[in-house]
Amino acid sequence: MIAPQELLDTSIEQIRTLTAFLHEQLPEGGDGSESETPESRACNEALAYLTVLVLRLEASTIHATERPRERAYVRSVPFPPGAKS
Repeated sequence: MIAPQELLDTSIEQIRTLTAFLHEQLPEGGDGSESETPESRACNEALAYLTVLVLRLEASTIHATERPRERAYVRSVPFPPGAKS
């Protein structure tokens, strides 16, 4: 069985890989314009959510090793609009 910290580290790296792949594949200027296809908008939204997920996972690993007073920042990292916390 894999250790929890190793599982988190591996998961974060895999999500980073997926995020990099999406970033490379998506055209520049995914600005929500009307010429953008629904699929392209969905990919851009997935990229945004994955980016936030990596930040939150990284923060949670820091959260587990810090003192309670230092944890206030972790709670302030927001979810993207429309995401469930």
